[in-house]
Amino acid sequence: MHVNAHPRQVHLEWIGIAPEAQGKGVGSTLLAWASETARASGATVLSLEVMAGNPRALALYERKGFVVKSDPHKDPCAFLVEGPFIFCCMGCQYCRIIYMEKPLA
Repeated sequence: MHVNAHPRQVHLEWIGIAPEAQGKGVGSTLLAWASETARASGATVLSLEVMAGNPRALALYERKGFVVKSDPHKDPCAFLVEGPFIFCCMGCQYCRIIYMEKPLA
């Protein structure tokens, strides 16, 4: 929610898969659709954030070409608000957020 994407970047804000649908290709299908839609709009980069406590999602994104990067948009002050909020709502395993990008050829 804090990302100010540059003109040729598309940022995915939320992807969620119901537990009973996980492992059935739904996430891969959504990522393929997002990549194609972004590419068709002229984007050269697709970015997203994943919670460090979600290793399955992180592995999926890496398989689909996303690379962990330093978040160029991260406001240090935002962490002071986001960290405690996420901890209170979801627990410590979700406190760290990983920024990832995928170049669109």
